[in-house]
Amino acid sequence: MNFKNSVIALGMMTTLGACLGGDDGGGLISGGIINIEGVIALSERAAEAIPAVLEELPATATMSGLIVVSADGDETEIIGNMNVIADFDNAVLTGSATNIGEYEISDDCVLAEDCNIELVQELSGQLDLDGTIDGTDFSGDLTGEISGTFTDDDIGSGQFTGVVSLTAGGSFGQDDDGLMAVADLEGDVELELTIDGETVTETQDLDGTFIVAE
Repeated sequence: MNFKNSVIALGMMTTLGACLGGDDGGGLISGGIINIEGVIALSERAAEAIPAVLEELPATATMSGLIVVSADGDETEIIGNMNVIADFDNAVLTGSATNIGEYEISDDCVLAEDCNIELVQELSGQLDLDGTIDGTDFSGDLTGEISGTFTDDDIGSGQFTGVVSLTAGGSFGQDDDGLMAVADLEGDVELELTIDGETVTETQDLDGTFIVAE
């Protein structure tokens, strides 16, 4: 996998940074607020990074950043903090996505000044990463359960629980400040919707990416 070609969230992340304010606590996202300076800095690092050199990989590396996931046919994005530990000695990759929220992106987001992004709701739960490392590439599963509320014009409003199953595939890059990891995500979420005591189930396809750095 070509590291630069895999930075599919770079434009989204830069737009988020230009559109939303933020603070310095809790990673890039805290209390539904996205840290503008952190997102821009991570985006700039991803743009300048080069593929990692196998012989220069450390024993372990701890990285943090952002995850962005889209549901098929949905106008909102699921965005959260992403933390990853790469154990190169044992070829194991672990991590988690936390502080997850649902954000509505409206209007024309080609240019940052035309973009409007709003927090719809903070979601409960987290996703856990369990993967393996092969040289400067990696693969794995990102799974977990999230929950929140929903409103649908056809079926009404209520609570939902979603079991998320994503496969991750990516590679490591590097710059003067250390390692980075970028992954493409693909999978689905099995939703259980509760409306007035009745339960409805459905499955939605998901795709997305995460970018983390030391």
